[in-house]
Amino acid sequence: MLSAHRGALSFSFAFFAISIITALPSLAVKRVALVVGNGAYVHVPHLNNPPNDAQDMAAALKQLGFDVIPGIDIDKHAFDDKLHQFSQAIAGADVALFFYAGHGLQAKGVNHLIPIDATIADEYALELETITLDSVLKQMEQAKTKIVVLDACRNNPFASTLARSMGSRGVSENLGLAISVPSGVGTFIAYSTQPGNVASDGTGRNSPFAGPFKLHIMDPGVSLSDLMILVRNEVVTATDGVQVPWDDSALMGNFYFKEGVPPAPVSESKSGEAAEAWSWIKNTTDVSILQEFTRRFGDTTFGPLAKRRVDVLKGQSVAQTQSIPNLKAISLTPTKPSYDCKVHYMDAEVAVCNNPELAILDNELDRVYVRAAKKANSEQKQVLLFDQRHWLELRNGCLTDVRCLANQYRSRISSFGVGSLPGEKPTGQIFRTSFDCNSNYLPAEVAVCNNADLAQLDVELDRLYSQASHQSTSARRNQLLFEQRQWLQHRDICGTDYACIRLQYQARLGQLQAWK
Repeated sequence: MLSAHRGALSFSFAFFAISIITALPSLAVKRVALVVGNGAYVHVPHLNNPPNDAQDMAAALKQLGFDVIPGIDIDKHAFDDKLHQFSQAIAGADVALFFYAGHGLQAKGVNHLIPIDATIADEYALELETITLDSVLKQMEQAKTKIVVLDACRNNPFASTLARSMGSRGVSENLGLAISVPSGVGTFIAYSTQPGNVASDGTGRNSPFAGPFKLHIMDPGVSLSDLMILVRNEVVTATDGVQVPWDDSALMGNFYFKEGVPPAPVSESKSGEAAEAWSWIKNTTDVSILQEFTRRFGDTTFGPLAKRRVDVLKGQSVAQTQSIPNLKAISLTPTKPSYDCKVHYMDAEVAVCNNPELAILDNELDRVYVRAAKKANSEQKQVLLFDQRHWLELRNGCLTDVRCLANQYRSRISSFGVGSLPGEKPTGQIFRTSFDCNSNYLPAEVAVCNNADLAQLDVELDRLYSQASHQSTSARRNQLLFEQRQWLQHRDICGTDYACIRLQYQARLGQLQAWK
């Protein structure tokens, strides 16, 4: 009896020991991540989302067992310091991950990541003021598995300045990043968009790429390669096919952020049914409808979109009562917007109705828009109406995000020249531009008319735009027109800031020179 009891104990202890030994490899895995998000650029317009993207990615990676080194809005010195910390931390690591969101560019096939204090006046400054992707990959060679995630292809104001310095050696390389060949076995590089293309910064909290990426790394049993397919499908859907995430891999096996049983594959018929249903309910504010959609189609590409919308709507009451930092009173003090809140039910409209500070901005926008419309001729009114409708789409994309809504309102108000007399005509010597200086009175237009350098840039831009339009197919011409209208909004936000306007023209010239 005693012998049997001892045998049972020995067996139990052996089983327990084997269990521990079996579990040891997963417990001993060393995962390290450097997560950088640069948006508060000193010498060019800010990017809103990179800091959010980096903070959210860092939080998700910590949950997955990564030791995270965060870098939010860092200059060159801080970037070097973070990279040094990363290099020391990944000594002997099983997995090293580098995430970067912010401005990035390529020159002569080399990808450069841009700190917030960069000026990049010429190619020599490029070497001194940026971090090359090659240098990051070099540090990561110490780890067994190396993962790089780049959301760094945003419309770049540095590119054309560099193009002028480098001449024909660089002008064809200014849009997006170059595909870097993975440095050694075990490397995986993910890009937020296809080679040579520009990625969107997004109108919500996260970019169209970072949003789904941070969610899908939490999916159990989904390999990194399959994860990228899921992210790609969501980004393509969200951007109407304009942005297509890309990846390049030298992995020798599957990598999983989170172990577990993968979800069952979805049939084509169910995917088609989900797509049709989502097209009908995607703008609803009824949480019960979205929850029912999630119950039926949660395992499709549209499931995560519905879940995120439910989260937004459930947090609506909190978001609507947030205050807006640094809001300056604009002469009006109503607590109701310019429209009837009883008949407007879009998420963004509801948020504006319930936030007095947003209502102030809405009334101010209505005032300057009406004033501009009264002064416009028939053709200008059509352009004004088109731009307003486009802006409304951007605003509505914020849903109930108060900060996002405030930024959209401020940008639109700035385009009418608040603070610098929207109706002011050019004074002094008027230089030749591509538009009529006697009938265009937005502050940025006035600045171009009164400055010889800006006027020359405007004429050159008009020439390149006409050339690109003439050489493009109908579909490409429509894309070119859409990009031009977006660029005009960025230019007009500069007001009468000559340096800002110059940077915007130089960036757009670089894009048009690379247009194919």
